[in-house]
Amino acid sequence: DPSTSWYGAYGRYNGLATQLTLLALGVIVATLPGDDSARERRAAVLVLTLLPVAAWTILQFLGFDPRPWPNPRPASTIGHPVPLAASLALVAPLAAAFVFAETDRAKRRTGAVVLATLVAAILLTLSRGPWAGAALALVFLAAWALKQRLVQGDRQLVIVLIVLACVGAIRVVSGDSGSLLRARFASILNVSDDPSFVNRFTYIDAGWRMFQLHPLRGTGFDHFGLLYPRYRGVEPAIVPIDQLPTKVHNGYLDRAIATGAPGLMLHLGLIGYVLFALWRRGHMRVPPLTDRGRLLAIALFAAIGGFLIQDLSGWEELPLLVYFWITLGLAVSVASAGDEARWRPSPHATRAIAAIAILVAAGMAWQATRSWRHLTAESALMLASSGDIDSDWPAVSRHLDKALRSAEDVAHYLDVAGRVLFRRFTATRDLDAYTRAATVFDRAIAIDGYDPYLLLHRLELEAAALQSKIVDEPGASAMRAAALVTAIDPNNATVHASLARFYLAAGRLEDALAANQRSHQLRPSQARTHLVDGDIYGAMGKLPEQVAAYRAALGGSEAALRPEVVRKYILALISAGDTAEAVTQSRAALDQAPTDVLLHNLLGVAYLEAREGALAADAFRRSLELDPQNATARQGLSEADRLRSTQP
Repeated sequence: DPSTSWYGAYGRYNGLATQLTLLALGVIVATLPGDDSARERRAAVLVLTLLPVAAWTILQFLGFDPRPWPNPRPASTIGHPVPLAASLALVAPLAAAFVFAETDRAKRRTGAVVLATLVAAILLTLSRGPWAGAALALVFLAAWALKQRLVQGDRQLVIVLIVLACVGAIRVVSGDSGSLLRARFASILNVSDDPSFVNRFTYIDAGWRMFQLHPLRGTGFDHFGLLYPRYRGVEPAIVPIDQLPTKVHNGYLDRAIATGAPGLMLHLGLIGYVLFALWRRGHMRVPPLTDRGRLLAIALFAAIGGFLIQDLSGWEELPLLVYFWITLGLAVSVASAGDEARWRPSPHATRAIAAIAILVAAGMAWQATRSWRHLTAESALMLASSGDIDSDWPAVSRHLDKALRSAEDVAHYLDVAGRVLFRRFTATRDLDAYTRAATVFDRAIAIDGYDPYLLLHRLELEAAALQSKIVDEPGASAMRAAALVTAIDPNNATVHASLARFYLAAGRLEDALAANQRSHQLRPSQARTHLVDGDIYGAMGKLPEQVAAYRAALGGSEAALRPEVVRKYILALISAGDTAEAVTQSRAALDQAPTDVLLHNLLGVAYLEAREGALAADAFRRSLELDPQNATARQGLSEADRLRSTQP
């Protein structure tokens, strides 16, 4: 997809434009002039920029975030615990190098506190890949520095502080948090029972099949999330339903998918050459590097090596990539110390460089205008989504129009706008809202032909329109969406369940039943598919099968779905003539929800069918006490009184 290849996936933005920007950032850092002291200062700045991030990680874990973080694993200002820990692990060896090299006692202690903060924060993220990378990097650096006799002051100081940081972090997380940390360690030994490991294996399997089909050219930057539905296998039940991963969770496979094997080799070749140069500089006992410079070179070697280790289970995240490319640029600068004077650009080369710089600046300005339009769309859609679609609809509609004008070329924004219009239609049966929503969804599908959920939203809109009699038969675009969605995502249970509801609304009952059966096969434990089965059997007039389906749905339904299942089950029992069970289920449901007007009505209807006029009258009378305007209860009470008058 050209747009994704250049800009990246929505929310990730790891397209070619970003990759080139990061490469330029690395080149800028690599070519900054300066001596060993200047390079040390840049490394120190790099560490210090992440110190408040690490401190906030600890505070967030302890619950001191003024805006409570919903995840027990802190994400600080980075947004996700894994790239957070990987970023901290990148600079931890640099902090250790400063502690090793510093001769001033006060500065060495300050550096040790910084290092301890970084290590404690890495531990508290509960991110296992960065744990491994940071641990190996720090142990390697400490062993090398001790062997080379480059540690100033007390040799054991940094090791003791690292141990204290680990022990302190574990001590802090007592109680529930401590059990979470222990469980995280234990999960390393129980791979098959850990959902996050199973997820990774599932995604890696799909990614490997992508790579096998595109081994040389790749699929394009940031394409894994786009293509995953087409390569989705039959997911194990431990993988959450409707997960649409944007990354493989293996950096090497992700790059191979994006750029093919040649791109991966180029990437690894660049990093490998930098590591070789750093290792060579670290072992040179003659200028241009001093002993402090050699220690910094090996610290950078350890940092990049640790990044490569965590990348086995990591993924590209923009904040992490910024730190990685700065670190790589600093590594090039350190590895090439003393070689800066080898090349002087000619006047022609200088003019060419200036021309390229002007073009890059113009391109960045153009990209900035696009970013501004998208920021405008984000803001307008946030206001539209949070507005009252009934009483404040004119204002909501204006926000939608503004968002669509600002970002009419982005399928994600069109989808969000379409869902707001869908909500308006379901609440008010506004024909204009349906027409606009259908148009917006169709445009989003035309832009992004990869996302099955765009197609499902279109089908759900059409099903709602058919059920409310706004349209008599499904439109051509909805039928195309129904045909396309199974080709895009054939092993997604939600796809088949949505198709079943759509076919049910369209009156194609056999197709609906077949689609729902496929959903059962993919996700046997989903209560909602049993509920749809009941709806289909009811439309077919198969009452025993309907009752059995609703009973199965009731047995496995989650709390949010249970009220709907209970009501449909009771109605099915009444229709099937099992009034005794209908009364039992109604009373049991009322014990849980005594103010539910509809349940009182259902109880009254069950008593009417059982020819219990007095009990039916009591049920309808209770319903009227709760809702005096309830026409169903009034009619039922009248029926109950008539029944009582004919009974002895």
